[in-house]
Amino acid sequence: MDSSTGKTKLRLLVVDDSELDAMLLAEQLLSGGYDLDTRRVDNAEDMAVALGEKDWDLVVSDHNMPRFSSTAALEMVRARFPDLPFLVV
Repeated sequence: MDSSTGKTKLRLLVVDDSELDAMLLAEQLLSGGYDLDTRRVDNAEDMAVALGEKDWDLVVSDHNMPRFSSTAALEMVRARFPDLPFLVV
């Protein structure tokens, strides 16, 4: 928890082809009191870059996307960060 804001920090990686869906998720978490640091990706290349950028707290993934899938995203996460929480929506 950030002592200056009283909010819990959350570094969230969103795997989704819909920017609107990612924004709706972020809005819900912000209204729930999280201090959110988020990035959205929708393909394997961007996912690989994002995984190297920072230590994420959580990955939330859409299941079915035109250029990527939750299964592929999960495989990438598990290969590098086996204990990183991963949710499929």
